[in-house]
Amino acid sequence: MAPDVDVLITCCGEPVDIVRNTAAAAATQDYPAGRLRVYVLDDGRDENLRHAVEELDRALGSKVPNSAPVVYLSRTLKPGEFSHLKSGNLRFGIQESWDRFGYGDRRDHSSSIFVAALDADMVPEVDWLRRMLPHLLLDDNLALACPPQTYYNIPPKDPLGQQAEFDMLFTVQEALNDRLGAAMCTGSGYVARRSAIESIGGWPLAISGEDYLCSAILSDKGWGIAFVSNPLWPHKYFLSYCTVFGLIVVSD
Repeated sequence: MAPDVDVLITCCGEPVDIVRNTAAAAATQDYPAGRLRVYVLDDGRDENLRHAVEELDRALGSKVPNSAPVVYLSRTLKPGEFSHLKSGNLRFGIQESWDRFGYGDRRDHSSSIFVAALDADMVPEVDWLRRMLPHLLLDDNLALACPPQTYYNIPPKDPLGQQAEFDMLFTVQEALNDRLGAAMCTGSGYVARRSAIESIGGWPLAISGEDYLCSAILSDKGWGIAFVSNPLWPHKYFLSYCTVFGLIVVSD
């Protein structure tokens, strides 16, 4: 029997159509029906996005057999509470998805529950989960399985070397780190073991670098992290800058 997986898509102000594309790709994974759920975690509290996600869930449910349910969630912060940005959103989603799935008070994780995370602009291949999960199923001590990333809207010939930077990281640095037992979370597209995350007190809170921080804490507690160098990795929409002008603005 395939393990249950909750896919968490974190977002905050990204274009609705980009988030919708990511959610649609996550919900139509080649994965057993009833074992997958997708949560769009919106820190921007965008009503247009909420309506789009609800419409997507209805459309997939009526037109795409075996598609996963897509749920819109947006957390409410208490007065004076700091959001901790993406890391806080992830922590919220990990807990909320667990509470909503209906296990009640059972916390033994006997059914090997996993969570996967995608950035708002990270469109996964249809067999993404099938390629990532076996690493976690074969090694009970593995906390995270992390893929490389690539962009799907880089200009022809990559004039600014935007993909080249990723290629250096994922084909050289992380591959070497993995051989040395020092792989790090790649920030998006990874699959995590819930029990491992809970063993360190939940997803660590940080303003930035929460993925590296989580990797370091897990490693320190004896958990393993794997970099999965696979040609069918998720594809990322390059939101930050695709022109020389955009590069200057971001750099400033």
